[in-house]
Amino acid sequence: MRELKGRYLAQTMKGGELGDHRIGVVWHTQGAGKSLTMAFYTGRLVLHPTMQNPTIVVITDRNDLDDQLFGTFARCSEILRQTPEQATSREDLIEKLRGRV
Repeated sequence: MRELKGRYLAQTMKGGELGDHRIGVVWHTQGAGKSLTMAFYTGRLVLHPTMQNPTIVVITDRNDLDDQLFGTFARCSEILRQTPEQATSREDLIEKLRGRV
């Protein structure tokens, strides 16, 4: 697991097109530990010196999955070095992101 997270982090730092600032991480099957992998990966990103206080948005296609991920991230707030926020709508997400660079 540690090797995979290191590989994901290295790929993230490599990035996509210059100036795009959007990336994807990895595709997992059901029950493979996606939620914890994402939380640990995010914790590593937050600490990486080149990321400069990143804003990380996790988007899901189901409310139950959204609640599950938010619960996992909330339990991992020490790893993330911050308290995660959960948007309730598109408008709420826009408001939460307003003013962030």
